[in-house]
Amino acid sequence: MCKAICGVAAGATGGVFNLYWAKGKGSGIADIQAKFGAQHTVTGALGLISAALFARSVADFSGFRLWFLYFSLMALHLYANMQCMKLIAMESINTSRIRLLIRQFTRELKDWKDASTDNESETSPSIKLLDPITMARREPLFFIGLGSRLPCRILFGESFEKHQCISGLTSEELKNSVSLQEPYLISWSPRKKKVVVSLSNNATNRDKVKAYFHAYLVGDLLRHSPKKENISKEEIEFSYYWLEFQACLENAGWDLDQAELHGRGYEYSLVTNSAQ
Repeated sequence: MCKAICGVAAGATGGVFNLYWAKGKGSGIADIQAKFGAQHTVTGALGLISAALFARSVADFSGFRLWFLYFSLMALHLYANMQCMKLIAMESINTSRIRLLIRQFTRELKDWKDASTDNESETSPSIKLLDPITMARREPLFFIGLGSRLPCRILFGESFEKHQCISGLTSEELKNSVSLQEPYLISWSPRKKKVVVSLSNNATNRDKVKAYFHAYLVGDLLRHSPKKENISKEEIEFSYYWLEFQACLENAGWDLDQAELHGRGYEYSLVTNSAQ
């Protein structure tokens, strides 16, 4: 059973890495899979030989010593895999990375504002975000506790029905709120402490990063003003902050066009009525 669980986990993570390398290195997924299959054959053969020799050497061990060796080698195997994972630096942005990057950006921006107020300076902020190599070492491998650090719960990629239920808006109000300039719709509920985002079917990966950044800023403002009902883009200075955040991401080496943000999977489309 443990071997089956390990195989499922390895296959799930290996598929993501193979797809990433196929896109980034210019090789096809078939070429990557062929190399992976050859490597797996060699390592599997070496593993069988080593396992046979090891089993013969511990044949006379007691049951306690065998179980102790099993759990010790398993712990060593997990630790080695965790350390290897921290060596893999990906330029793509996922949900945990975008949360860490936005949290760092807002924290350093607040520190810059406090410092500029004390010094009466009007210089633009100089924020250096974590690069992919540094992020690989700091990013948590077990996505535990990241959601509790959010200013509000962000429901990303929700359906219109769930959007309507959380925001309290009618379907007509939602339709009228859809902007032709932004490929996403964002609403919030101060009472439920939730921010909900619905994505257009035309939204690119860069648009999804922008939508998540917008939702985070709204949630941060709701945390400081829990009874606030109306929040405009001008109030959170969204346009200015987004341009700064986008520039900081690109300067740090992140590829916004390869974002893989976790969402509910729903999208909306705008249907124009051509009838006269």
